[in-house]
Amino acid sequence: MTDPQVAPAVPPEEPRKGRTGRTVAVIIGVVVLLVAGAFVGSSLFYDSSFSSLVEETASAEHDPVWIGFFVAQDCFIASVIEEGDPDLALTEGLQLLDASDLLSAHVVRSLDQFRELSILGFQSPLVAARDAIVAHYRVWNGHLEKTIPILSTLGEDDIAVVFGLWADVVVADGEPIEQTFNDAEAAFLDAARGGEALDEVDELFTAADVACTRGAV
Repeated sequence: MTDPQVAPAVPPEEPRKGRTGRTVAVIIGVVVLLVAGAFVGSSLFYDSSFSSLVEETASAEHDPVWIGFFVAQDCFIASVIEEGDPDLALTEGLQLLDASDLLSAHVVRSLDQFRELSILGFQSPLVAARDAIVAHYRVWNGHLEKTIPILSTLGEDDIAVVFGLWADVVVADGEPIEQTFNDAEAAFLDAARGGEALDEVDELFTAADVACTRGAV
């Protein structure tokens, strides 16, 4: 019978502290990069969405149809209040009717374009700005839906009666039009980031001075 062979004792393996520590550091680094990347990506997407909203609003607000409308409106008022000429008032009123039809089509088209903007729900300042400009254009849409039928009676009813009905609507709707315009500007300022964006908003909501140019030399 031979002697049993005893295997030599194996020292216990030391914990791999160095490797474990490096693994944790790598994981933390990856997480930090992912978070930073998500933040940068979200910020870039926000800026892109803001630029799209500003461009769309500028396209709607700076369309020449607005100037044509306000000039025609001012000329209609002048023909009745200042000149007191029924024939001239009829001519100016019909021109205002044409300008109102054009503006109405523009407002409806702009509302559709605002709704098609790609703005995500978590971009709450942009959602608020988009909703504010939509509210302003909805007020304009409602205003024109009331004034166009009145102006359409020109030539059938007495000019003074038509003007009075039209003027009542203009006065009544003046406050909500101005209020929603101011609300939209405030919402865009809240959504803006940085001085350049603030300058864009300021330019966007600076109203142009227009007046009736009939007879001007």
